[in-house]
Formats: sequence, C-alpha cells, structure tokens
Amino acid sequence: MADAGYRSIEVSVINNTQATLNVRTATITGVDTGWIDGEQATVGEPIEQYAGALWGVSTDNPAATAGATVHLSGFGTVPVAIDFRNDQFGTSTVNATGNDKIRTSVGQLQTSDPNHTIFQVELLPAQTIAHTQALALRGAGGIAGILAAHKKDK
Repeated sequence: MADAGYRSIEVSVINNTQATLNVRTATITGVDTGWIDGEQATVGEPIEQYAGALWGVSTDNPAATAGATVHLSGFGTVPVAIDFRNDQFGTSTVNATGNDKIRTSVGQLQTSDPNHTIFQVELLPAQTIAHTQALALRGAGGIAGILAAHKKDK
C-alpha cells in the first residue's frame, strides 16, 4: 500500500477480456482528494488484454471522502464504469458496471486499516455466461430434455 494520507482507496483492475481497453475518462469525485503518486488513471492509458492497472486516490482531510470514477472503452457498445470511494466514515465501496461485452467481478482485499482499502476489479468476457448456460442446456438435452425430465418427475 502506498503512503496515502489520512484516507485512501486503491483499485487493482485486471483485464481478462479479449481486447485492449483504454481509459476514456478519469475523474476525482472527492473534495480535497488527489491521485496517489504513481497510481493515476490517465486518459488514453491502455490496459492490454490479460494485463492490469493500479489506481488510487487519497485525502489528508479526515472529514472528506476519497473517490474517483474511471470509464474504459474499446470493447462493447458503452464504456465500462468503475467508481471507487472511501467515505468520511471509513466505508469503502467499489461499483463496476460492465457492458454488452464485459462483465465485472469486484472483491475487497484484506487490509488492517479501514481508512486505507484495496479492491480488485476483474473485467471478464460477457459471453462466458451465455456459453456456460448453453452448455448446461445442451448437457440436459436442451429445453426439450428439461421439459421431458420435468414431465417424467410428475
């Protein structure tokens, strides 16, 4: 964890999609908040396929929320949005919204200080969900197989 003032939040983003993504926007959302040295999301910055980025924001103001929003484009019809914040009460949240091509998975990594938190956001291909469901249906004999099994149970 970087030296990050009174309150901070860091997000490790892992791009497991089929494309290089680019930072479209990167906006600080907290008052008295700045990017942690070396952890700034920069417009135009690429995140290659199967690579990652680390972004973090901090504040020295105990009454402030450290937060930022980053939008990624390059795969899908709308940008992926990642909003991360650690509020004045030490409650951290990360909301990651995918699109038609990308789904997101968010998890908090363990830290000993609620004023300094780290999250991981994994960006995954959206079609893996549909593909898994299709395989499940095929394995069950499709819809007809499922309906036949249901009738047989009655």
